[in-house]
Amino acid sequence: MALSSIAAIALSSLKEQAGKLEATAGNIANPNAFEPMSDDAAGGASISDNLASDILSLHEDEHAYRASAAVFETGADLWDILSVVTRD
Repeated sequence: MALSSIAAIALSSLKEQAGKLEATAGNIANPNAFEPMSDDAAGGASISDNLASDILSLHEDEHAYRASAAVFETGADLWDILSVVTRD
């Protein structure tokens, strides 16, 4: 796999994770933004249950974002090394 492919995949993942983080943060900031579901439709989940779930999702999305950023940075470092090696 080429370094440019790795960078493209990592960048795509960063964009996806950023969107998930934004959506989850919006859910946490505005827990009453949506019409409340009936107990039957929500499975008996309360706002505090949804908040706990959203916070967990936020934590998971943050870790995925950091992992994608690490892959992107590693690819950039390898690209720098490769450019030095090919010049010498």
